[in-house]
Order: sequence, then C-alpha cells, then structure tokens
Amino acid sequence: MAKKTFLKLANYKSASYSFKIHAQIEIAKNESNTKAIEPLILKFKKLMADGTNKKFEGELYYQMALLEAGRDSIERTISYLKKSLKSESTDANQKTYSYEKLGDFEFKRSNFLKAGSYYDSVLQINKNKQDSRIRIISRKYNNLANLIRLENLLKNNDSILRIVSLSKEDQKKFFENHIADLKAADQQRAQLALNSSTFGSSFSGGSAVQTNAKGKWYFYNTQLIAFGKAEFEKIWGTRPLEDNWRISDKTQLNTKTKDAEIVKDVNLAYELSAYLSAIPTKRIVLDSLTYFRNEALYETGIIYKEQFKNLSLAIGRLERLLTLNPASDLVLPTYYHLYQIFTELKSDQAEVYKNNIISKYPGSRFAQILLENKQLIPENKGSNIEALYRDIYNLYKENFYKEVVNQIDQLSPMLQESKLIAKFELLKAFAIGKYLSREAYKNALEFVSINYANLEEGIRAKELLKQIK
Repeated sequence: MAKKTFLKLANYKSASYSFKIHAQIEIAKNESNTKAIEPLILKFKKLMADGTNKKFEGELYYQMALLEAGRDSIERTISYLKKSLKSESTDANQKTYSYEKLGDFEFKRSNFLKAGSYYDSVLQINKNKQDSRIRIISRKYNNLANLIRLENLLKNNDSILRIVSLSKEDQKKFFENHIADLKAADQQRAQLALNSSTFGSSFSGGSAVQTNAKGKWYFYNTQLIAFGKAEFEKIWGTRPLEDNWRISDKTQLNTKTKDAEIVKDVNLAYELSAYLSAIPTKRIVLDSLTYFRNEALYETGIIYKEQFKNLSLAIGRLERLLTLNPASDLVLPTYYHLYQIFTELKSDQAEVYKNNIISKYPGSRFAQILLENKQLIPENKGSNIEALYRDIYNLYKENFYKEVVNQIDQLSPMLQESKLIAKFELLKAFAIGKYLSREAYKNALEFVSINYANLEEGIRAKELLKQIK
C-alpha cells in the first residue's frame, strides 16, 4: 500500500521536483523484493547523472547503500555509504546515519576498532543526549571504548618492542624508510594544495576557482596561506611574533650572534637521529612495555570471549600471550579461559588445557573444580538466595568473618545454581582478607577475577588485585 501511494506521488504532475525525488527514495525504502533492487539502483544512478539533482546526491547514495544491504552486498553497501559522506550535498544529520550504518557493518565483521571510530564520528556531530537514537549509539561506543584503549596500547607497545628487537642497522633502515615515506606524503599534500589553488592553476592553464578576487599573488591565496601555516606549525609549533622567534629560551641568546647562525632550520620529523635516540634501552622501561602489552593481550582476549562472543579472536590473543613468557599470575587464568573456549567448541584442545591446570596448579581451586567436574557459572535457580545473602552480609558487617566463610562454603551446592554466586564469592574473599593471610586473600580475589571476569564482581576483584600488587 505504501509503495503504491509513493508511486502515485512520484508521478503527480503538480508535485515539486524535490517532492518527486523524495517519493522515489521512499519507494526504495519500502521495497522488499530483491529483484526490484537493481532497477531502482539504475534509476538512482540515472537521476544522479542529471546535474540538476546534485543537491540530492548524498541521500541517493545512502538509499543505494541500503538497497545493496538488502541483498547482502556488503562491499557495495560500504562504498555507497562512503560516497554519501563525501558528497557536498550531505548535511550533518544525514552523515550521522551513514556513520552509524558503517559502524554497524564493521561491528558485524568484527572490525571493532573501525566500528568504534564510526560511532564516535556520530557522537562528534550530534551531542544531543536527549535523542534516543544518539543514546543507543553512545552505549555502543562506550561498550567498545575499553577495547579501543587496550588495542591501541597493544599496537603501540608491540611496535616499540619490535623495533627494540631489531639490530642497530635494521633500526636505522626502518626509520630511513619511514622518513622517506613521510617526505613523499608531505610532498604529495603540498602538490595537491598547489594544484587546487589559483596560484598553481594560473600557470598550468587550469580553471580552478579564484579563492580571492584581489589577485594571484601567494599571500592573496587563502588555501596556500593555510597550507603554509600548517607546515610552519608542524616544524616550529606556535611561536610569538618577535625577534629571534626560533629560540624558545631567550636567556641563552648571544645578541652578537647572527640569527642565521643561532639555529639550524631542522624538521625533526625528517631527522634520523631523533628517532634512534627515542628508542628505549633501560630495562625498567622495556619490562613495563612488556608487562602492559601482556596485560592488554589477556584483557582483550577476555573481552572478545565474554563480551563479544568472538571465540577465534579470543583464542588468538590468549594463545599468543602464552608464547611470550607472561607473568605467572596470568598463566593459570589464561589456561582456564582457553579450556572454557575449547570446551564450548567441543575441541580436543580443551583436554590439553585442563591437564595443564591439574598438573601445573594442583592446589588451585580450578584444579579441584575440574577434577570434581563441577560447573563454575550455572543458571539461576532458588527463590531465597537474596535473603540468605543479606543475612550473611550482616554477619560480615558485625565482624563475624570466619562464620561468613563457613556459611558460604556450606551453601555452596545451592549457590551453584544462582546468578548471585559472584556476589557470594566476592563477599567470601573480603571475609578471608579480614582474618586469614594476605596470600589467601589474593587467591580468593584471583578466583573471582578469573571466573567472573565480565561481571561487576570480577572487575572489582581485578582492581583490588592491582592495588595489592
């Protein structure tokens, strides 16, 4: 019915041209027959070929993207969305829809960093938190924010450690190639600015639009001025307009020295020595880079496993971690998470990690649970668990710490079927910390942080462990 209505409106002679174009778009929105998609796309392309429809280009590209998505043509969908963004006719509101769709597509393809950057673009354009759509996108971005931070840390530390591992000669070659690429990119940008300017086109016979009616001299050209300013600040930063502007510390200035002799015009981005001198060599720095790289591998592995259910990415991160001789406190939880993943995948590899836990950590609670074949995170059952928790928590507040631990242990069979099990385990860890050894407290927290990594209690336990360390 809707399609027929819009078809009538599109053919209505007295309707405005803009009205007819939008009627065509609405027809496409309501099209469910995949066989009709190709004719509609061809029709939109024909409309765009007509110069009078330039102001509708962004909307038409966006709708073509949705049509392609309807027949699962992902690459074409993404291509049209990007064309919609580049179109001069696309307004800010339309851009938010294109960025959102791009984010959704990249998320489905597990390109989480790209997805996050697209969602962030939406939030940069529209900051209206009262808009329900923007609130949903904000939640999507916030879910990715920690992963983005960890992935960037991982990429940065991996890059530095890789360069550190190179020989002196290979380090030199690496940065020489980097500088060459940098120079080539800068020259290309400069040439593009020159080609698009009136100054450049006046000598090449081009027909670029005049940027300033006063004349063709360099300083009448706003584009070249902007480019020159950007290049200046790239080399020198922000400098006040004064004598000896190149020297930041005027106290060292010998007034008898000529300005040309004071400082050498050097772009540090092109200086090989600047890069080589920045390579870390101190053991404490390298150990820190390695530690946080390994932590990032572990945490991203858990996020991919628990939050995004992407088991292949989780396996990649966790198995790579084990090859890097990580700190001992990361090995057991990594074994355990890999055991869980391969169990879910019904892979024989699960038995390998189970045996590693039992043989290398026989005294751990995980080994005990695996030997007894217990489930660590079962489904919720039982109606009076919350009341029991409140009673035991009151015991904790009254300093009956040993009684708290004993009661939670006695309730263990019942708690195995409760979603509140993580709360009981964290409360038990707190009680242990009040009257047993520091090591016992640490072990109890480690159990909670590993087994309930994606829950509030697991995150809290992990933060407490960091404070203890």
